[in-house]
Amino acid sequence: MIDLQVSVHIDAPVETVFGYSTDNQNDPHWMEEVTRVEQTSDGPIGVGSTFRNYVDFMGKTFDDSHEVVEYQPNERMTIVQQTGPVPFKATYLYEPVAGRTVFTMQIEAETKGFFKAVEPIVRRRLAKQFERNLRNLKSLMES
Repeated sequence: MIDLQVSVHIDAPVETVFGYSTDNQNDPHWMEEVTRVEQTSDGPIGVGSTFRNYVDFMGKTFDDSHEVVEYQPNERMTIVQQTGPVPFKATYLYEPVAGRTVFTMQIEAETKGFFKAVEPIVRRRLAKQFERNLRNLKSLMES
């Protein structure tokens, strides 16, 4: 089991950060590993929304399905992925601080197959990947 938590302070209001980072169509712009996203459910993003992500990870390309299981505007969103080589639950937390936002990603992942055998490497790669993603998001939100 992999448990990770990464945070970043963003010089932008929580409403701006939440709106951008929870719109999965923006994922390829700030998440280096995501190449494309398709919403597979109708309507606005909220509990029950589903997506298919196309991801490059450790030299392989995967498509996986995500579902939003928790959605509290400007506070948190949780998605789960049951498909792919590393099923996970990701919670995005948003905390307003003096007009800025503390954005935190909490990840719980379960490796299987090949990725289970190299879990320590996967953990390090995921941690670095999420840190880069948060730097990308910060840069986009502050430009």
